[in-house]
Amino acid sequence: MATSNIIFQELCEICKQSGFHRRGHTFFRVQGDGVLLVLQYERKLCPFYSERLWFGFFSMYDELLPQWFTSQGAIPRYDTRYLTKSRAEREPSPIPTVIDMTVGDSLEDWIEFHLNLSEFRDMILPYLSSIQTQLQLCEAICFADIQESGSTRWNDSLKAAPYAAAGDWDSAAKVIRAILRQHDVIWDSDEDLIARRDQLRDEDQKLVDRLALFVSRDADRIHAYLQNNYETNRKYAKFCMPKK
Repeated sequence: MATSNIIFQELCEICKQSGFHRRGHTFFRVQGDGVLLVLQYERKLCPFYSERLWFGFFSMYDELLPQWFTSQGAIPRYDTRYLTKSRAEREPSPIPTVIDMTVGDSLEDWIEFHLNLSEFRDMILPYLSSIQTQLQLCEAICFADIQESGSTRWNDSLKAAPYAAAGDWDSAAKVIRAILRQHDVIWDSDEDLIARRDQLRDEDQKLVDRLALFVSRDADRIHAYLQNNYETNRKYAKFCMPKK
């Protein structure tokens, strides 16, 4: 992707003024009580012209990976366009095989997507900036799910830590259970699952350990786990941490 286009340069300026730190085509900012906000610009020329601004927000209390703090390894999961209007509203029907020029349709209307910087600056960025707490982060991720797919995805590991950090240990455990069910793990009770931990795959054993932690409701242990994650992530995010 060329970096010389005007839209991208204007986006860079908006993000810079808003406290983001740029790495390539990706912008990072830690805000509030430990909310990592990531924006990533994408421009494609083939098979048709399109611009996208992807976003993702993550809890600094989660087990984040160091590559997620790089331009190539970042994982912004949502399209900013769907924050102001859901996917169902923006794309109510598939692209037609025949364009009816008599009713004002054009190929560009259907397949060319241009980034609306005014909408981003005046509507989307203020909303993203308002997400300051772990509870607001949980609500925002669920809202983004609904805007894109129509429902909340519980089998999403990135939701567990912010729920736990917000003190909602039941929802954190619900997330882990949903992931284990997706992995075809079957159990009668949490106690039964924890007892059979050693019979599971390594990946699922780690999930069971997190489930056991959350269902224990041991505030000290949960706090220690979350704080350890935060200190590790702060090293990865030192380039985009807020200045005191």
